[in-house]
Amino acid sequence: MGIPVVLAFALLMPLWFHHLPSASDAPGAASRGEALIRAVEQYRQDHGSLPATLDELRPRYLDFVPYPGTYSDRPYVLRRPDVESDRMWTADCPYAITVDLAPAGTLVYRRSHDYSDLSAKPPGGRPIGKWYLSNID
Repeated sequence: MGIPVVLAFALLMPLWFHHLPSASDAPGAASRGEALIRAVEQYRQDHGSLPATLDELRPRYLDFVPYPGTYSDRPYVLRRPDVESDRMWTADCPYAITVDLAPAGTLVYRRSHDYSDLSAKPPGGRPIGKWYLSNID
């Protein structure tokens, strides 16, 4: 009885690893995240502050909060320096939007488009349009 379970696990493991997010998912996730950027900026302009979560953008600014489009569909996260203990993702920006693409890294959007602190840290990363794919998970 134990052998069929081990055999099934051995057959299914490559499929699971095949569907982990990869760097090739980053451009699509960045593109789908553009609606979030516009909605956060409009909310900020209208209210003079940031939403507590991305869900606060519904329904006035977005019909729905988009998903990055990876198989695992890890959500976008709004990071604010006033509530973040890890300022790495917000630096000196009013906010950052991130999505976990581990093991490929973390996709980060900052309004300033300044990612020099992330690119200087090993293991670095690369720009994806207005976003930055940090190799840090």
